[in-house]
Amino acid sequence: MEMEAKLKDAGIRPENVLTPEEALDLQELPGGPWDNVYTGKERFEAFMTRYLTAILGGIMLIGPMILMVLIKKRKVLARLLTVGFCTMAFALVLAFPSSTDKLPLELLSATAAYTAVLVVFVGTTS
Repeated sequence: MEMEAKLKDAGIRPENVLTPEEALDLQELPGGPWDNVYTGKERFEAFMTRYLTAILGGIMLIGPMILMVLIKKRKVLARLLTVGFCTMAFALVLAFPSSTDKLPLELLSATAAYTAVLVVFVGTTS
């Protein structure tokens, strides 16, 4: 009651003031640092997953481009076959570990973006 009197004296009209006991009963909001409670092993596994994904993504994007540069300029069919094969490999690699946590639309969008990058590379180097 002492706090309510101070608030009223300051011109604040507290209508729904919680007591300290009521405030302790409230649930915490999600998304704070208390939600990321990883052990050392889990943290290392999460880091390695991100690290290996980054390396694999770089290889899958730069590898076909290097291969297409090495193919002679007049062999557009070989470049298009490279794009087709690498797109299928990308889609399979992307779909394998994410069978439960990704929606089909997300997989399709990522594959379409990957293909678009490769096709633009073929178009600009031919």
